Amino acid sequence: MCGRTLVRNGKTAAGKQRYRCLDCGASRSGERPDVSRRAELEAFLGWLLGSGSQAGVVAFGTPRSFRRRTEWCWNIAPRFRPRARSTTRFRSTGSMSARGAV
Repeated sequence: MCGRTLVRNGKTAAGKQRYRCLDCGASRSGERPDVSRRAELEAFLGWLLGSGSQAGVVAFGTPRSFRRRTEWCWNIAPRFRPRARSTTRFRSTGSMSARGAV
């Protein structure tokens, strides 16, 4: 396949989704890696930030399956955007100055 975006193109006789490349015309069936990874990441974050257990993530079957399919999520490095300007403000709240109380 040429690596371009795939579009849905019907179903196979077995009922799996079929995809076709609009540029080269090649088709394939089965899971799309980008959609699968997004679902895995959403399940991982739901488990990580939620109060449920790994056994509660029923989309992956057993807790061992969940750990195997989402182990790549631990290697994601967070990206933070730098702030445009500093938002630190200083405010006088009853402090003393050279002439007395402010």
